Amino acid sequence: MTLAIASVNRSLADINPFLSILDVLHLARSGAGDVSMGYVEWIEAIRCSNHPMEARRDSAKLVMRLLGDPESPSTVSRCWVTHVPMLLQFLEFCEDCHQHNPIPTSAPLEPSQLEPEIIALRYLRLEPEEEAHVRCQAPLLASVLTRIMRLDDRLRSRALGFELLSVLRHYWPSLPLYEGITPETCAGLVEAIGNPLQMNEPQPFSPTGELKHVGCRGCSCGADLFNAVGMLLGLTLSDAWRGHLRPSNFASCPGIMSRERDRSLVLDATSRVARILIGSAEAQVRSAMLTKAVDRLKGLGSYGAVQIIFLHVWSSDGIYSFDDEESRKWLKRETVGLFNTHGMEYLKVIAMHIKEGYSGMAGAERVPGLQALCRLSELYQVVEWNPGQEEASGSSTIDVV
Repeated sequence: MTLAIASVNRSLADINPFLSILDVLHLARSGAGDVSMGYVEWIEAIRCSNHPMEARRDSAKLVMRLLGDPESPSTVSRCWVTHVPMLLQFLEFCEDCHQHNPIPTSAPLEPSQLEPEIIALRYLRLEPEEEAHVRCQAPLLASVLTRIMRLDDRLRSRALGFELLSVLRHYWPSLPLYEGITPETCAGLVEAIGNPLQMNEPQPFSPTGELKHVGCRGCSCGADLFNAVGMLLGLTLSDAWRGHLRPSNFASCPGIMSRERDRSLVLDATSRVARILIGSAEAQVRSAMLTKAVDRLKGLGSYGAVQIIFLHVWSSDGIYSFDDEESRKWLKRETVGLFNTHGMEYLKVIAMHIKEGYSGMAGAERVPGLQALCRLSELYQVVEWNPGQEEASGSSTIDVV
């Protein structure tokens, strides 16, 4: 087969009927690693051949359909070593072909079939074995993600793009440091991500066909989307990322504060990214990073994002220490400013989040631990609020410990 592809005297049109028969009859589905690797080699041979671009695209898509949809990571051995470079090159090649000739020339798919590019994206969701595998593919990975996550992407593959972002969440803070990644690369990716909760219409008969819209019954992509919001919030701590972030990235933040599940997903992702970026930095450095992040979000007019950042600061797994006087003055000023703007209802959200994060079980009731009491006490001191007086006055603005 590889020799036939390479032959300049043979048209790819002579090979396509054979590939189509294999696909229709399911005679050569991949499963074993050696079979799938054979298909990978075929796709590479087709892509690198001297045949016309559209012919190479159509034949490569036929082989990608033979590769089949990965049912589990165990069906593909060492995917990021053997498959990912080809998958990324295949996706970029298909996008280049579409730009060169946007009119599809391949035969229409049956209702039960997946777009070959969608199959490639579903393989990419498998966990990488090592960071080095992501690092060496970073420029192409960022380029492909930037193209497939745009709202006007022809594949309607935005939901799958967010799945891939979520799978690779540990690597995004380091992306600007990888060889071949430029500031323009990061800026383009951030622009394509936009507002993670804004989805494009799903393509019929693709995996995204079952991912209607966030909030709709049966939607299974919500966790990835809220993880993306949290990752973007965490990246505000990074000098390399901060300047590329846009107001659109945080447009959904105001509504997140009112939904406990969504708030929890965003805060978890924010904390993960913050821990990677801050590492073992001293308390004063941590406070400086946070100050820059908040100033940037205010500059963008993203006050909903500022609320979530401060909820993260006061959370049970908060990683900020405000030991010096200047930092404590800043924390008090900013926190009081939030309460003056949004009222005591926001204080209630923070206090409840602290208690939920530290609570244990005592009989049938959830009771906050000593750490929660200390954290709440610190919060009340910062805003100069006495919950005892509030309770005595008969107000139910906030549940007290």
